[in-house]
Amino acid sequence: MPWYYFNNSDKSLAYMSTDGKLADSEILKLGDITERYQETHPEIPSNRSDEYKDLYILDDDTLGLRTDCTRINTKYNKRLLLDFLQMYGPLDEIDRPADFDLKLNMCYDQLTNDVTDEFLSGEIISMARKREIIAELGIG
Repeated sequence: MPWYYFNNSDKSLAYMSTDGKLADSEILKLGDITERYQETHPEIPSNRSDEYKDLYILDDDTLGLRTDCTRINTKYNKRLLLDFLQMYGPLDEIDRPADFDLKLNMCYDQLTNDVTDEFLSGEIISMARKREIIAELGIG
């Protein structure tokens, strides 16, 4: 029986208790919060299954994942980084987005250096090779 606790000011990442409601002393430590009880855990899209703790109170007042947020080091985020590298890696620097270097640093941190360098080699990476990389990284 999951209970979810959200920060009231920004509806940030939920705290979850799977074994019932938190003790009042624990709730006080969290500060100004909204409590939610759900009989079953909200359904998480299969491509974001490792983000089950990243729940928010959505605009329609339900619990779910925000599509504009991803957590670093999740499988989903790593696949997004691969998409980014595949799209912008082969281009000249002038054609890359302004935040390319920031994303590139994230790629080196979250993907292997070999994979990142392969995407930056100037060669176009085929979808077949990309699927191999996804399997090698275990983020399928």
